[in-house]
Amino acid sequence: TGDPTVALLDGLPLENHARLVGRLRVDDPDGYASAYTASEREHGTTMASIILHGDLNAPRAPLPRPLYHRPILRPDPQPWNSARDERIPHWVNSLDLTHRSVRRLFEPDGATPPVAPTVRVINFSIGDPLQQFHSAVSAWGRLLDWLAAKYNVLICVSAGNHTSALELNVPRTAFAGLSPQAREAETLKVLDRDLRLRRILAPADSINAVTVGAWHHDFGPVLNLPHRLNLLLTEPLPSSVSGLGCGFRNSTKPDILLPGGRQFYSERLGNSHTKATLDIARATVAPGILAAAPSTAPGQTDREKHTRGTSNATALATRSAAFLYEQLITLRAEPGGDRLTDEFATVLLKAMLIHPAAWGAAYDHLKGVLKPAALREDKFKRIAARFLGFGFVEPMESLVGADHRATMLGCGVLASDAAHEYQIPLPPSLSGKLGLRRVVVTLAWLSPIHPRHRNYRGAALWFDIEKEKLKTDRQGVEYRTAKNGTVQHEIFEGERAAAFAEDETMVIRVNCRADANSLEGAVRYGLVVSVEVAEELRVPVYEEIAARIRPAVAVGTPAT
Repeated sequence: TGDPTVALLDGLPLENHARLVGRLRVDDPDGYASAYTASEREHGTTMASIILHGDLNAPRAPLPRPLYHRPILRPDPQPWNSARDERIPHWVNSLDLTHRSVRRLFEPDGATPPVAPTVRVINFSIGDPLQQFHSAVSAWGRLLDWLAAKYNVLICVSAGNHTSALELNVPRTAFAGLSPQAREAETLKVLDRDLRLRRILAPADSINAVTVGAWHHDFGPVLNLPHRLNLLLTEPLPSSVSGLGCGFRNSTKPDILLPGGRQFYSERLGNSHTKATLDIARATVAPGILAAAPSTAPGQTDREKHTRGTSNATALATRSAAFLYEQLITLRAEPGGDRLTDEFATVLLKAMLIHPAAWGAAYDHLKGVLKPAALREDKFKRIAARFLGFGFVEPMESLVGADHRATMLGCGVLASDAAHEYQIPLPPSLSGKLGLRRVVVTLAWLSPIHPRHRNYRGAALWFDIEKEKLKTDRQGVEYRTAKNGTVQHEIFEGERAAAFAEDETMVIRVNCRADANSLEGAVRYGLVVSVEVAEELRVPVYEEIAARIRPAVAVGTPAT
């Protein structure tokens, strides 16, 4: 019920599928439905199902609002063969179609009023396989940057899939004798060797969009079928098909990785190749993300299948953003919640979506396999970020607090050469205690763009933090790389005891400057800060921070 807050630009869905019926608002002004048979409505049906329900192997609550769906793909016979792949028709300009589709959401189209002005998140699980990122932002990526800033909307875009075979640096005759651990190491080495050939695809190079890569993970069973190989056994690791970074000016791309399904491979048979070569196993059975799918059987409206790839991960990210928006609406009734207006919803959603991201054990595993002994740690972190982005994110319905963790939201508007300071209360019970403590800070904004300037990004924002107050050190993404896009996400951890006064605060300063030419006007930003300690310390972090921050918020005035 209600107005849609999520838009899906994709192929036409099977509207009467049991999982989708009554939950879609399909808008087809170009009449693409006439080109489809029911059995061809593959990608749009799968994406709609995942956004609405998540992975059907792990049932969760469906979205409470309808999903706006605009078909921009159609079965298109290629001039060079008879395949009817779903794609933007070859006679249609993809940028023009994208522009018209987004503009139609928010602006009148002749006598037609805006069709979905309440949309806050757009899912774009489409990419150009012939245009990998190289140095400059693509025209499609620049369009998404402009649209995101103009309409103040969060765009989640897939990093793109690379489905080519993996040629390991192992003789074909020796592959069968490798242990599972050795196969995994050789696979990671191939991905590292071929980084230049497996980059993110346009328009995933957009700086304002959240680019989503695929995590080699799902929630379903594993069927032991012959000749199928799971090359990546360690958790967590990125999917072998996911597009890899970096982004413009070595920014962190993809931004986050969500479950895309475990992709299995099969060994290529024959003796015409000297090195072990592995091809993707294209199966609709587990493992993978289970979603609704059309059927070739007439009248069947309940078929489901397993799929894998960055499109799935992007749909899960969009679903998470939709639930986070519902949480923002709920928080508006809390003290100080009047600041969480739709003006700041996009930048807050962007920060909230990325906030839980962390490398976890993946960095140490990659380091053990790929890092040359002579390579400096900070340089290898830049390589690791191409695989891991800011980190892995579980699908979520909210940013949940706990007794040992407090999460705070902030937002404001900054002009060039201005700054805002946030004073984060420190929990008095933590003073002088040994044990793990973590501070996570995520700053996100939508930057105006200057396509003719070599810096391209109009506004550079960054935060400074008094990390020594809690004796913490920077973890994860190398800090200079973290500042090159439109998100700065950093994790600070430590175990040393820190002594501080009962009313002590930790200052976080958010700064703004022009990055390309001068910055006209001001830039909206969202800030999410979490303070967390190990549960065994039994420090009531949430209670002690809330007791000090709520009275201050209640009598304060919004930042301007």
